[in-house]
Amino acid sequence: MLTESDVAWIKANRKEITKNRTRPITIYGESKTGEHPITGEPVVEPIEKDVQALVTEITSAFKFDVGLVNGVEVEKGDLWVVIDLDELDGIAPSDIKKIEYLDEKYRILAADREGIGIHNRVTIVARKIS
Repeated sequence: MLTESDVAWIKANRKEITKNRTRPITIYGESKTGEHPITGEPVVEPIEKDVQALVTEITSAFKFDVGLVNGVEVEKGDLWVVIDLDELDGIAPSDIKKIEYLDEKYRILAADREGIGIHNRVTIVARKIS
């Protein structure tokens, strides 16, 4: 059984393991900040934030080497991006719509919170916008 100290150790250890493997990306999206008092329409604020992330470029040319993530077929050229929730400063993963990596823009196909004992990161599958 995992204890709270086990979870804290895993979280600290993860930061050490990923320290020199992250790359800069920019996340873009919209966050609902309230509702218009008369129309009731959502009031949204644009999000643009530079963060550090583990980025894996899917390079397999063979269909059997790629798979499904939440029902989304991962293709050659897609990105697998892992961002620590601490990097998001309270931005909900569902509010992220696009990312920029190496001067290329990608749209989000799937985003899931992950972690052992406690959610500590979000894993994103993204596809280049042509």
